[in-house]
Amino acid sequence: MSWFLINTAYRKTIAAMDFYNSIGVECYVPLHNEKLLKGKLKRKPLLNGYIFVQFQNKIDYYLINQNPYTGDVFRYNSKPIEIPELQMENMINHVESVYDDKHFSNLNEGDYMTVNHGFLQGASGQVIEIRKNKIYLNIKSLSAKVEINYSR
Repeated sequence: MSWFLINTAYRKTIAAMDFYNSIGVECYVPLHNEKLLKGKLKRKPLLNGYIFVQFQNKIDYYLINQNPYTGDVFRYNSKPIEIPELQMENMINHVESVYDDKHFSNLNEGDYMTVNHGFLQGASGQVIEIRKNKIYLNIKSLSAKVEINYSR
């Protein structure tokens, strides 16, 4: 199975996803929560205008054209860009990892913690900074500084 990136009509990314879901086509749109005025949350696309669609063996242009909210497949050198299954799985795991205040309420700078969600699950590091809704970890095994966002 392969994933492909497809254009959607202006501000119709969610509608394109809903259409594919209604006919049983595997698709993915990275979403995030945006706070509205009165504290309510609204799910919005991280990449407005794009949808990832999975096809069994090859691209089904009939299904793409059936969706009134989609355009064409992204191409490089006239060939559709195919996204490997593992790469899509890693992206989905990273985007869908969700943290909130309860995960970090006891942490202070200098403390050690283990990441328990997302792509870096199992990695341990030292908290080097806590700012607004972000925590910065120094993960020695990666020789990297990692930013973790969490919602309040």
